[in-house]
Amino acid sequence: MAGEAAYRPEAADYVAASRAGWWRSVRRRRFRIQVAIGLLIVTLLGITLGLVFQLDDKPVLIAMMIGGYIGWLIACVGIGYLMLPRRARRLFRQQKALDQEFVVSWSPHGAKFISPKASSDLAWGDYLDWAENDGAFILTINDGLYHFVPKRVLDATQTADLRDALVRGFAS
Repeated sequence: MAGEAAYRPEAADYVAASRAGWWRSVRRRRFRIQVAIGLLIVTLLGITLGLVFQLDDKPVLIAMMIGGYIGWLIACVGIGYLMLPRRARRLFRQQKALDQEFVVSWSPHGAKFISPKASSDLAWGDYLDWAENDGAFILTINDGLYHFVPKRVLDATQTADLRDALVRGFAS
């Protein structure tokens, strides 16, 4: 149940961690509220345009509304996802503290991240939540900050052990 891994983060690791964080944020209530507000604005805009231009053709109005909904969803989800790798690589280059060796260790009680410049020793209860994708585990400290562990540095046993520690740690 306890494990350890050492790694030097790469840009691809940061992109994978950013993707996991992005998907985590898309599934949160705040994102759904933002999308709903946008859809309400699109609806009000469609109704206003229909009244201003005296559009009596209901199929045209419905098509406009559907187009607006699809456009809003593409703007919220698609553009963010497409821009994420470029943004993550830029942020990785800017964050000089990531250009060093890290050692992560985990136990039933929490995770410890150590580098030559900093260390963090947090209990599972100190994290907001966690997420994982094909490339990384992230341990979320707040909506904009997380620790990450690249999966490329973990063997199958370590991956399963870390996942089990996270599941058990967040269940209690």
